[in-house]
Amino acid sequence: MALDSSGNGNAGAFFGDTVFSGDTPVAVIRETGTLNNGSIFLDGVLDAVVVPDVPVLRPLNGITLEGYFRTVSVDGGGAIVGRQYGASGIDAFRNSFALVIHGGFFTFGVTDSAGQSGTIVLPYSATVGQWYHAAGTWDGTTLRLYVDGQLIQSQAFAGTGQLGYLTSNPVLIGADDDGLGTVSYTHLTLPTT
Repeated sequence: MALDSSGNGNAGAFFGDTVFSGDTPVAVIRETGTLNNGSIFLDGVLDAVVVPDVPVLRPLNGITLEGYFRTVSVDGGGAIVGRQYGASGIDAFRNSFALVIHGGFFTFGVTDSAGQSGTIVLPYSATVGQWYHAAGTWDGTTLRLYVDGQLIQSQAFAGTGQLGYLTSNPVLIGADDDGLGTVSYTHLTLPTT
C-alpha cells in the first residue's frame, strides 16, 4: 500500500508486483520536512498504484500534477500520474488529467467537462538513471509543463474552464488505462511521497 503523505487519507493499492525501492531523488520532502524513505519501482509489467476516486481527487478549475521519476532503461517511460476521462469510445482515449514521459516525449494534458482536450506534447530525452522532477499545471486558461523547475512549454487552453470526470475512474500512478480494458504500464522509478 502507498500511503498519502498529504494527510487526506487517499492511500493507493499496489497493483501487480510493484515494490518499494531505497532509491530517492531527494533526502527530505520539501513540503513536510520529513525524511524521504524511498520510491516505488515499476518494471513495466502490470505494475501500478491505484487510488480510488474521492471528491478531493476531482479538482475543477485548476490542477498541478508533479512527481520525481527516473527511467531505468532506454525503453523506460510511461505514465507518471493520470486519470482517464471516459469509459468507452473516443472518451476512452482522453484523460481528465495526465503527466506522461514515453517514446521520447513529455506529455501533459487535461480534458474539460465538455470533452475538449488541451495537451502539450514535447520531444524530450531523459538520461537513463537520472532523477527528474516534472510538473504540469493548468489554471483554467493555460497549460504549463516544467522539468526540474524550468518552464519548458506553455499553451492556452480554456475549454469550459472546468475539468471533466467519470467518477468510477481511479487515479493511476505508473499506468494509463484507455478505458477499454487496455492498460499501459510504466517502467520507471517513482518516489513514494
